[in-house]
Amino acid sequence: GFRPPPGLLPPPGLENIVEVDDGEQGVPLPPGLGLWPEGDLPKPPQPFSVASFRRELVKIIQELGIDHNTGKAVQRIREQQVPASMHRAEFVDLLTRAMETRNGMVRRLLVAFVVGLAAGSPSAFQRASCLEGVGEFFDEVFPELGGDVKALPAIVIAELLP
Repeated sequence: GFRPPPGLLPPPGLENIVEVDDGEQGVPLPPGLGLWPEGDLPKPPQPFSVASFRRELVKIIQELGIDHNTGKAVQRIREQQVPASMHRAEFVDLLTRAMETRNGMVRRLLVAFVVGLAAGSPSAFQRASCLEGVGEFFDEVFPELGGDVKALPAIVIAELLP
């Protein structure tokens, strides 16, 4: 087995080498990489729930304003496994929320987050659905939202259009 030379300590990380049952040397697995203890098995994915998704979405948007990590926010949406049939509507909703946000920095983060839903490989939302959502936003939401958000045309030009 492994023995450091007389008078020397084992190198860092090798001090925990243990004997394995068959007499061979083995290194214990780091915490969290061992077998799952009884009762602590990972939970199987739950079926999609609109209510759960909405709750998680609120948390994601709140945390985005704090940690500014759009990639993490997109990943959390990806983990929600939103059904493809809902991608367009959710994209429009999120784009609308972004345009309604008064704080410019948070609004730009939300725009980056919304765009990130269509980006990446694999994307969190189907790109075709997101494109349809952009069309719906400009056809249906933009005219009405312009009455509430006076600076909307300038915001769209400066922050949404390439």
